Amino acid sequence: MKLALSCSGLSHVRRGVETWSQEAFDALRRRGVDVTLFKGSGANRAAGVHVLPCIARGSRLSDRLNRVLPAWSWRVGFGSAYQTEQTTFALNLLPRARRFDLVHTKDPQVAAILQAARKAGLSRAKVILNHGTEEPPDFLSRFDYVQHLAPFHLEEARRQGVASRRQFVVPNFVDTETFHPGGGAAVRARLGIPQEAFVMLCVAAIKRHHKRIDYLLTEAAGIPSSEGQPVHVLVAGARTGDTDGLAQMGAEQLGRRAHFLVDHPREQMPELYRAADLFVLCSFKEMLANATLEALASGVPCLMHQEPVARWAIGEGGETVDMQRPGALASAIVRYRQAEARAAASGRARRQAEAQFATDVVMAQQVAMYREVLDDR
Repeated sequence: MKLALSCSGLSHVRRGVETWSQEAFDALRRRGVDVTLFKGSGANRAAGVHVLPCIARGSRLSDRLNRVLPAWSWRVGFGSAYQTEQTTFALNLLPRARRFDLVHTKDPQVAAILQAARKAGLSRAKVILNHGTEEPPDFLSRFDYVQHLAPFHLEEARRQGVASRRQFVVPNFVDTETFHPGGGAAVRARLGIPQEAFVMLCVAAIKRHHKRIDYLLTEAAGIPSSEGQPVHVLVAGARTGDTDGLAQMGAEQLGRRAHFLVDHPREQMPELYRAADLFVLCSFKEMLANATLEALASGVPCLMHQEPVARWAIGEGGETVDMQRPGALASAIVRYRQAEARAAASGRARRQAEAQFATDVVMAQQVAMYREVLDDR
């Protein structure tokens, strides 16, 4: 097996896509798999890692192109900054991909270009699309091999008539040695959060649309602080156009009990989870949020919206509530302010992560998927 992982945004974008790509590469190397990682920026600082030129999102050239390209540019792979990045990256990856048996990627446009090249006889590499970006059924049907992140996504694809040769369920994974339960006193002290406070943590892009940070702030503001236990909200995530406005909203509604950590270093995330009493994610739909798995592994009970993937991911390590209903989240949060209930849920959360999403558990499934694809004639 000669495997390539690719990620056009790795080293200049902070999302779950980029985190998964780097950590999957590291985990596969530890298992002895012959794997190469291609990325769109940074340095070749490790064996098996190669940087390919591309027009990166956020670069001056990318911004200029977005201003001058015509509206129909999406038809040729230049419809957005992300699509332009993927197209230019894939064109540089293509001549190298021919040397591999298999290319595995979460970038949909990269996967589409490599799949088209294989069908045209320009590449021998089989392509697996790790479907984490809510692509439509007709797009998924282009691929011979699709990886879904949860059973619900596979069931939905089949209902919608996705006609791939093989479809798999292999979830994201979490390093349960790095993310583990423990004390967060030092982090609280550094952030000015009282040790006795009840801390709700949200790890997500700091924006209104999709992540719904405004809903979280409003619900938290409606929770009365019990004597000696003030409620604090801690939001860690990437900056967006909404970030400054949401920080102002937090200050107005919660005062010093709202804390925003913008572009927080990845290596400091494990201790941040350990400083939390509860993890909250308010988006109505997630393909499978890495942050949820990290919270579970850290023994932090999770609250998410009432939808199938969240229920499957959390298991007994928290609960899902109808976050379309005002007051629903606030009512659920109150239940976790009781130390006994929180401690019991913490243990269940950790066990859920170890049984279903630990690195070794998922990597065994992922390698089995690779072998099945390579054996498919």
